[in-house]
Amino acid sequence: MASLKKSIVALLILCASTACGGDDIVAPLDVPSAPRSLTVSTVTQTTVEVTWAATTNTTVTRYEYQINDAFWSTIPGSDNTTTSHTFDSLIANTQYTLSIRAVNSAGEGASDCVAATTLPPDFFGQVLIPVDLRPRTSAVPLGSVSVTIVSGPRAGEEVETDQNGKYVFLEVEEDKLHVRLEKEKHETKEAIVHRTKATTLTDTLPLEYEGPQDTPGIALIGRAWPEYAKQVMDTLSVVADLLLISSENRETYGPGVVAVKDPEEPNPSKTGLTHEICHAHQHGVVRPRGGGNGSETGWLSEWISSPEGEAYLEAREADREEIGYNRLATFLDDPWNDSNLSIIEENANVCAYWWGAGYRRYDIEYWRAWLKEHLPNRAEWAKEWLYRP
Repeated sequence: MASLKKSIVALLILCASTACGGDDIVAPLDVPSAPRSLTVSTVTQTTVEVTWAATTNTTVTRYEYQINDAFWSTIPGSDNTTTSHTFDSLIANTQYTLSIRAVNSAGEGASDCVAATTLPPDFFGQVLIPVDLRPRTSAVPLGSVSVTIVSGPRAGEEVETDQNGKYVFLEVEEDKLHVRLEKEKHETKEAIVHRTKATTLTDTLPLEYEGPQDTPGIALIGRAWPEYAKQVMDTLSVVADLLLISSENRETYGPGVVAVKDPEEPNPSKTGLTHEICHAHQHGVVRPRGGGNGSETGWLSEWISSPEGEAYLEAREADREEIGYNRLATFLDDPWNDSNLSIIEENANVCAYWWGAGYRRYDIEYWRAWLKEHLPNRAEWAKEWLYRP
């Protein structure tokens, strides 16, 4: 009986101690709730900053972030006072789901997320001009060129190339731009420039020249054509994207480029420009988009074997039989030289005279009458072939 009383007293003492203070029982700690008012505050091409309301939960030890469904990472230096985070190393013009959660000693809390799309990337390009006798493959930057977007949602927006010929349109969603290039004393040109492909003309067909225009964003322009040259090219078909440049050395034609000493010379009889345009016609007959080379086995021989070239050879042979002399021979000591180079140059002479650019005189009617007298069969050939089809 005495031992029973002692046990009851001990039990009463234990219960009294627990209820009145002694060693307190600590309630289990809850994980943090989701961040409140999570919003996107700043967006660039590669970053997104998000913010959220400050928490009153002092048990928060850090915050974590997640991009899409990737793994969670700790926000460096975060604690219960942190209210923002910048997601970086993102891809431009890309949509992301960005999540934030708080963590304490009990574990990770619920997360909240926002959707954000990074800004489009900038569109970079460059304007060049061919130089001297290495057309297209050797070109130099051209500064102070006005580059204007012609069509699309950004139509009318204009920038100017810097001293390195470079231009940039900010935050462009499109992968290509239809632009117009303008500079004083240079021929205005429209082209389609791409982020990842070669530049094309507005007909979008690829050019076949080798050169810097194969590099995304790069476009080539040339000097302004004299009015008489424009009139010739309005009627005479020439190779695509034909450019005019100045050359201190000599006047010549290279793939898609005419080089003359003075592009601004207004008198056709004082320059070989029309003659070189005629070479661009020969080239364009067999390679309309450019390409090939001017060697004996290149587009020269291709033109001679073309229907136009064969017709010229027939007219030439008829003049040899009927007239005997060759007033526009390439080699005076061998007036009927039959090499490809001789025939190509002679034909360009006939073409230039047909368009009025004769010796020391510019007069279309005069020189056409002269051709009919001295090269009658080739004059008939010119009348049939030296026009756009």
